[in-house]
Amino acid sequence: MSCLVDFDVAKGLGFFGSLAVLLSIAALIFLGVLSLLISPILFLLGYILVLLSFYFLSKYYQHRGMFLYALTSLTLSFLGTLTLIYTLSPLVPEDFSGSRLAQLTLLAVLGRIAIIVASALLWYKALITLYEKSGEPMIERAAFAYGIFAITSSLGLLTGAISLISTFFQLIAFATFLLNWIFLTIGFYRLEEFGVGEEV
Repeated sequence: MSCLVDFDVAKGLGFFGSLAVLLSIAALIFLGVLSLLISPILFLLGYILVLLSFYFLSKYYQHRGMFLYALTSLTLSFLGTLTLIYTLSPLVPEDFSGSRLAQLTLLAVLGRIAIIVASALLWYKALITLYEKSGEPMIERAAFAYGIFAITSSLGLLTGAISLISTFFQLIAFATFLLNWIFLTIGFYRLEEFGVGEEV
């Protein structure tokens, strides 16, 4: 019975966590300035709940890697966000020469791309593992959508000097990022008990 309780708790945490992320995106789109306060809180809360869900599901399915993939992916995502914030903030020393600043910006962009790809691969692996254990197709679709997000987001950063092309890739990246969380919300809602896998 305890295993059943763990599954129900994990499913609920995943559903409400994914929903919180979706609400943070909606706030960002529709609430304007207010979203600067509301959206980050909802986003962080959502990620924490989803991470807890993966922790319980890794216990339920006896697959520790599932949680480790998700945890490492989340950590890398935060590092990537901090890298981006740093390069766009006054923290960059003013006495840098133009060429030095350009080099720093290029390194930050390349670092951001590397982090996006590494984070995406781990998140994809976490989702695919959950799909393989649960058999829920919406989880697989979420993984596929996130993979497209990683590719188009990286291309958007690489083509930053060409605003029209960069904007096109960033729009696709945003749409697929949104789809990832829509599919994941539905997937957690529809998640049912399946076979318990072997621990790896």
